[in-house]
Amino acid sequence: MSIEIIKPSAIATPYALAIGNSLTGGTVGKQLTVGAGNILSEATIATPYALAIGNSLTGGTLNQYLRVGAGNTLTQGVPTATVAINDVISGSTTRQILYTSGGILAQSNQLIFNANSSVILGGTFNVCASDGSSVVAGTSNTNNGIYSCIGGGSSNTLQNNYATISGGYLNTVQTAGDFATVGGGQSNLATANYTTIVGGVGNNATAESATAIGRYAKAYLFGQIAMSSNRFASTGDSQNSIIQSKRTSSDVTGATMEATTSGAAPAASNYILPTNLSSWFIQSSYVAIVTVITGIATGITVGDAWSGLDIFQAKRIGGVTTLSSVTSSASKQMVTTPAQYVASVMAYTVGGGNQIVPTLTFPTFAGGGSITVRLTVKMDVTEVYY
Repeated sequence: MSIEIIKPSAIATPYALAIGNSLTGGTVGKQLTVGAGNILSEATIATPYALAIGNSLTGGTLNQYLRVGAGNTLTQGVPTATVAINDVISGSTTRQILYTSGGILAQSNQLIFNANSSVILGGTFNVCASDGSSVVAGTSNTNNGIYSCIGGGSSNTLQNNYATISGGYLNTVQTAGDFATVGGGQSNLATANYTTIVGGVGNNATAESATAIGRYAKAYLFGQIAMSSNRFASTGDSQNSIIQSKRTSSDVTGATMEATTSGAAPAASNYILPTNLSSWFIQSSYVAIVTVITGIATGITVGDAWSGLDIFQAKRIGGVTTLSSVTSSASKQMVTTPAQYVASVMAYTVGGGNQIVPTLTFPTFAGGGSITVRLTVKMDVTEVYY
């Protein structure tokens, strides 16, 4: 048993308890150290109420520190508790963190400068670097996104905000991927806002609101749902996709309306543009409905609806898109005056950006008024490219 010799000049008073430790300096701190090798000094004591076992306390004068373990480092003054080995917390002035070895917060995890309201709940070598970020468990995961979460797994990287990686290995949400989700799997990549990768391996979701499923699928058009069981050589070179386009417009008799993937006016971001060196087989189903009549539109009634199914092929070689002839295999009408809708059909052309353009012709009517039509088109695509 060792006997501590405490000299008046070395006691931090009142209420100083030292077992196998030394106390120096200070006049009002309340220090409790248990264990061996701890050093509390006037310049480095976080006071009052500091407990250190095998650790050093630095910075701050009014903080309540609890540290049990070895090699833990806390700086810049926080009311903080750590129970672990080699944990690092730096920079924030508002966090209250509890680390426990092998339990809630394990060893060698890091909360980086100003990662306020963040937490690492377990695992090893995980990093949270932005406000509101979290890593639940796993190892070597890095969360750089504000209010984003990594559930577990290993070596996952989250670089943007309000995003989620549930688990898996080597999954990534890149900096353009706000609100993106990767459910799990391996080596999946989300690079655009609101994208989803359910799981699988090697899937890419690179356009806004796109979804990739399976093994080496690539969703590269706005809202595309891409599915694959495997690839030949490149991600997405053998897959099936669902591509939805839509549009609403108010116009006169016989007008035309172009559908886009986002429903907005045509732009490069909402084109239906095949990958270069690819061929598509397309089954395109559509449905349209009249929602408003302005003025007089003889023979047209709000609620008139019509639909059809078209089949054709597309290919894009050397950057140039071409289409086969279209076979209309089915059409249906639920309208007041069928004759007004005879010419109201879908056409498919190639636009100036080599995109596929689904275009609806409005029904014909007299009276000089206008009608508002809503149109939804779904393309089921079988795709191969080289």
